[in-house]
Amino acid sequence: MASRPAFLTENLKAGFGDRRVLEGVTLAVPTGCVTTVTGPGGSGKSTLLRLLAASEFPPLWTEGHVRRADPVSLLPQKTPARTRILDCVASPGQCERAREFWACAPRAADELLDPKAPVTPARLRLAAFTSACLDPAPVLLLDEPETGVGDRGREWIIERLAQLRAAGGRTIVLVTHNLALVRAASDRIVLLIDGQIVEEGEAAALFEKPRHPRTQHFLTMGC
Repeated sequence: MASRPAFLTENLKAGFGDRRVLEGVTLAVPTGCVTTVTGPGGSGKSTLLRLLAASEFPPLWTEGHVRRADPVSLLPQKTPARTRILDCVASPGQCERAREFWACAPRAADELLDPKAPVTPARLRLAAFTSACLDPAPVLLLDEPETGVGDRGREWIIERLAQLRAAGGRTIVLVTHNLALVRAASDRIVLLIDGQIVEEGEAAALFEKPRHPRTQHFLTMGC
């Protein structure tokens, strides 16, 4: 028997005033794998993720149904101002966990944990990503984790998420338009354009043989 979905939306609509952001999204997010919501900018990806997380919004109206999962750990698109590098190095145990997490990229751990390194937006983003992933919540929601970390940081994040995918067992919903990250980290892909799901399915199948011409265009051109 199939496991209960981590999230289930039925004809979900959302918007700000007269502006519609989501147009009747019906989606079942399976447990224990990485589901990536991708699509061009402005397609409603972040809005969908934050509705799944029940995160606070500016004035937003919604219609339809959302059934949410167990407790989640959320990395929003904008790094929270309260996020500090010290969150990852508050104790020897925390520091050790962060180093273990970045065993695939020791230079990332060095940059993140070096107390003499400058506190840059890229370093803060890496800290926020690390903290979100180390949170014990069974569901991890990541909104464009690669934003603002530079080429090197992006490579580290792609490698780390690919390892999380290979390990399996954790439910991850990833929002990104970075095709390298989509290809490396996804078990399933949901293509969202103009607030509607154009196509969804197993990642390998969508990359190899997309059914919809718009999917082919996006996976080729990234827009």
